[in-house]
Amino acid sequence: SVIFNLLFEAAYPEFAKTLAKKLPEATHNHQRLAALVKIQLSNKEIASIFNISRDSVVRAKYRLRQKLGFETNQQMEDYLKSI
Repeated sequence: SVIFNLLFEAAYPEFAKTLAKKLPEATHNHQRLAALVKIQLSNKEIASIFNISRDSVVRAKYRLRQKLGFETNQQMEDYLKSI
């Protein structure tokens, strides 16, 4: 996880700052989920990383989408890819 964070921050240095502006109350898990969505991992892959079920990933993405203010998952994914 630490290695992933270092590599992700090296590849996308502004991501955390931009996400913090859009969602100031983001938790560490919100940030991790957003990062994994940004690099286009599947729900199955995200579930494996978080050690949760795929259904839990779907719910977590739904909650993140609601907090970010997007109506569809595609809008959220497009936004996260753009930052």
